[in-house]
Amino acid sequence: MKIYTSYFANGKNIDESIIQISIARWSPKWFEGARMVQLAPSSKTLQLFKDRIINKEEYKDRYMQKLHKFFSNPQEVFNCLRTQWDDKDVALLCYEKSGDFCHRHILAKWLSKGLGIEIEEITNKGPE
Repeated sequence: MKIYTSYFANGKNIDESIIQISIARWSPKWFEGARMVQLAPSSKTLQLFKDRIINKEEYKDRYMQKLHKFFSNPQEVFNCLRTQWDDKDVALLCYEKSGDFCHRHILAKWLSKGLGIEIEEITNKGPE
């Protein structure tokens, strides 16, 4: 199983053999893929960041705290993905474009480091 990341608007550039999984608090109405809300930041964290009450570092800390409520380590996330989607390749999606700050990049870095794997971002040109 390979893990990728991308964003909703780029879904058309993701190979149909890859399971698209929303890791956003709310998915677009048109999105028909799977959801894994446990990997989304909390509504409160999103609002505090949007209102500029917390900075990127505080956002990251809050996101990691929330993530650890569901998963104690990256291997648990990997096992959950592998079990739930039958060992198929997955793309974890949220709203922000590839270069923008967002939780999927924080998650990808945590998973990559903890699992010793590479997680590629699928851009509008395909996997990087």
